[in-house]
Amino acid sequence: MSRWALLLRGVNVGGVTIVMSELRSLLTEIGAGGVTTWLASGNVALDWPGDGKSLADAASAALAARYGRPVRLVVMDFDELADVVAHCPFVADPQEHRYVIVCEDDDVATRLVRHAVPGDGPVEEFSARGRVVYWRCPKNSTLTTPFARHQARFADRARTTARNLNTLEKMLR
Repeated sequence: MSRWALLLRGVNVGGVTIVMSELRSLLTEIGAGGVTTWLASGNVALDWPGDGKSLADAASAALAARYGRPVRLVVMDFDELADVVAHCPFVADPQEHRYVIVCEDDDVATRLVRHAVPGDGPVEEFSARGRVVYWRCPKNSTLTTPFARHQARFADRARTTARNLNTLEKMLR
């Protein structure tokens, strides 16, 4: 078995309510072990006997069957998750948030950054590396910065999911 991160998109916002204890049970029922969740937003670490595609397929099918609609998710093995966390280009600052936007593929990440235009508002930075976009913004501005507004309008936003770097760090412990 390998250790995996499963990041569900849009959980407990926008009409999909999933209780984390139910999610842990559901994933255990399909063959996952050591299932741990963080927060109420679909951050999961688990052991899985197969590859990432088999995990994505099994989890997607089980979630759709249980909740009556598809739930988008991103799968990463723990080596990739550790690499993503280790390569964050922004130093921790108590006045800022650091986010990782995980995209379905490199092309989505490239397009997200390519069409973003820095604004005159709060200072923020963003950069793509592979299928992730790192984003740093001042606290209390997560929804109002130019990049935040760009993300909200991004045509492929359903193919992305954002996580606070602190949460990803906790998942690795």
